[in-house]
Amino acid sequence: MDILVLPLLNVSDRLDTALLYMKQTDNRAILLHDTRQKSPYQLCLNSILVGLYRDKREDLSLAGQYGEMVVDLVSFSDKWFPNADIINVRTIEMENLFQNELDAQYSNYGYLPLPPFSLSPFPGVPVGLLVTRHESLRYSIVSTGKVCICDLNRHRGDNTAKDGGDCEDCSGHYRCY
Repeated sequence: MDILVLPLLNVSDRLDTALLYMKQTDNRAILLHDTRQKSPYQLCLNSILVGLYRDKREDLSLAGQYGEMVVDLVSFSDKWFPNADIINVRTIEMENLFQNELDAQYSNYGYLPLPPFSLSPFPGVPVGLLVTRHESLRYSIVSTGKVCICDLNRHRGDNTAKDGGDCEDCSGHYRCY
């Protein structure tokens, strides 16, 4: 089990905001809150968001359909530790319970809010904690390559070294996320 801090957005938020937050935090994914889906949280990788941008979408209303289910561990932890300060619960006990809950829900990922007493590592960007079932799942997200797209005609670029550089096909510039 491992934890990753990701930008947290709602389905009503703008797509360009999600891309901006990914760029500001140097992340390759976001957590999307979408109550219309089976699970209220979805993990959306950069390739999903850039694909929506390329299709000229303005908001995140379709992103949840392509994301991966993230189990809400908040209500689960409240059930097992009512009125408990989560910081005082033994870490190994929490880890075992979370792993069991992820297994029971057939999910590799869980969501927890940033504890109220902690400072966000990314000021001005709403974030959530993605709990991964295995450390390798965290690594696969972190090591995902950037996806580039032309800001003018929205076609994909292949060279991440050209972030901010001139597009090879038009007068636009590449943006990599």
